[in-house]
Amino acid sequence: MTASQATYSAATTLPDQAGKLQVMSLGGWCRPAHQIHHFAAQHPHTITPLRGPFDWTITPFTALQACLVPGFVPQTTVLQPGRCHVSTLASGACSTTGMIFHHRLEPKVMRALGHDQLDMPIPSAPEFDAVAADARGRFAHTYRHLSQLKDHPGESLFVRWRRQGHPDEHLPSAFAGETEARVMRSLRRFLGHKRFHLLTIVTHVTPQRTDPFDDPVQSWHRSGRSMTCHLRERAGWNGDQTPNFKGDEASWGAALQQAVAQITGPSTGVRQGLARLFTGRYRSVIPPR
Repeated sequence: MTASQATYSAATTLPDQAGKLQVMSLGGWCRPAHQIHHFAAQHPHTITPLRGPFDWTITPFTALQACLVPGFVPQTTVLQPGRCHVSTLASGACSTTGMIFHHRLEPKVMRALGHDQLDMPIPSAPEFDAVAADARGRFAHTYRHLSQLKDHPGESLFVRWRRQGHPDEHLPSAFAGETEARVMRSLRRFLGHKRFHLLTIVTHVTPQRTDPFDDPVQSWHRSGRSMTCHLRERAGWNGDQTPNFKGDEASWGAALQQAVAQITGPSTGVRQGLARLFTGRYRSVIPPR
C-alpha cells in the first residue's frame, strides 16, 4: 500500500448532524459538488454537504450504475493497472467502470506522462500507476461516505446533473438510457432502503446574460421521491461568460431550495424524529412516500 493509499484508507464516519438533510452529488460532471457546498454554506443549520465519490469525476450513466452495484469494491475495481485508457476528453479514465477522472488525471497530467492519444489504452507502468493509485485512494475514501448512507436513519438528497440533456455535446453517450426511475432503482438496490430523494437537474444556458434570472426554474416535475428540474443558467460562473465549471449559483440555489423545501416539510420532520427513536425499524414505523 502506498502512502497516499494509506492516507485515504482510514475509517471515516458521517458527520453527526442530527436533523440535518444529508446532500451528496451523483455527478454527471463536477458542477453539483460545488453548488451543493455553496448552498450548504448558506444554510448551515439545515444542510450537511457530503463529499462523495462522484464530486470530481465525469460519470456517465453506465459508470454510475457500475459503481452502485451492491458489493462494489473501489479498491479492487477502479483504475486498476492495465485497465485504464485516455478518454475522448484527453483525461484518464477507468476502463472497468467508464468513469473519467477529469481533475486528478487531467489532460495536462496525461500529456506529461506521455499519454496524449485519445481512446488509447494505458499499459501498466510505475509512474502512471502511482498517480492512478492516488486517484483511486481518494475515490475509495469518499465512496465510504456513500456506503455509510445505508445505515443513516434520516433523509438524504442526491443531486444528479444531466447537463443539457441527451445527447451531451462533449460526450454524446453520457446519458444514454438514463431515466430518473432507473437511477432511483439503482440507489434503492445499493442502499437497501428508501430514505432518500433524487434531484435531477437539466440546465439551459442563456449566453451573454449577466443578471440573475427572476425565475430560473423553467419546469419542475415530482414523482414520489424523485424531482426533475429544468433550470435556466447564465453562462460561466455566475454569468461571467467563462468556461468555468462552477455554474450559476443563483439558479442552482433556487433549485436546491425548492427541493429542500419539499423534502423537509412538517411530515418529514416527524418521520426523521421517529427514525432516530426506532433506528432499524424505520420502514415499519412510517412508510416512505
